[in-house]
Amino acid sequence: MTPSLLVPRHSALIPLLQDPETDHPQSPEYNIPERVEDFASYMEEQASHYRSGNIMLTMGGDFCYQNARKYFKNLDILMEYINANTTNNGFKMIYSTPSQYMDAVLKSIGGLQNKTDDLFPYADGPHSYWTGYFTSRPTLKGYVRDCNNVLQVCKHVEAAAAPGDKLGATSELLRLAMGVSQHHDAVSGTSKQHVADDYARRLAAGQTECEKLVTKGLKLKAVYTGTLYSCRLLNESYCQVTQDGNRSLSIVSTMPE
Repeated sequence: MTPSLLVPRHSALIPLLQDPETDHPQSPEYNIPERVEDFASYMEEQASHYRSGNIMLTMGGDFCYQNARKYFKNLDILMEYINANTTNNGFKMIYSTPSQYMDAVLKSIGGLQNKTDDLFPYADGPHSYWTGYFTSRPTLKGYVRDCNNVLQVCKHVEAAAAPGDKLGATSELLRLAMGVSQHHDAVSGTSKQHVADDYARRLAAGQTECEKLVTKGLKLKAVYTGTLYSCRLLNESYCQVTQDGNRSLSIVSTMPE
């Protein structure tokens, strides 16, 4: 077969490329034959699942490009030795693109089967179904939604400010935090705990900035002269502001009719 091949995510080949490859035969760390054999075995198994002789393996995964030079160097070395012996290995490696790959597949088998059924629940191994993230970390999911509401108010007040108004803060910090929280391992709840804590920390810092901006902006426009407070622990049925004696409640709309 002559595959358009890149290195797969979620496989044993990621550490294979992240660890150094030594192609000098005199080196005590010489490991090219072993690496080539491991890769060829992996490709033989992959080929059994494809109708076409062209196989795309998407290159990389989480944190693979923290040292991209080493990653590409290892890949180049592996490709050189694989392609030097295509007869024994049974395949050729090239850098490709999705469009080039699809062209090669269509030329080799003439057409593709239409898939209309749902791919969920997705599993990447026996009994390893990726369905929990629809409900995992509900507090973080809710906080992302709440912060989006704060961000919209913040943007409205910011947009209504005159050029000379000094708001003392901007919506930028919360904009950035909201952008990061849309990552597929953020709002989904599939990150590690310390990472989830950092997402919440960033949102909280951005929310604090926006609350300062909104308070100052409303005062400048004489819409509301009091101090705005946020109850961030309502999921625990607790709000410090309401515990400190008698207070009046004011409702402020930033979107008047």
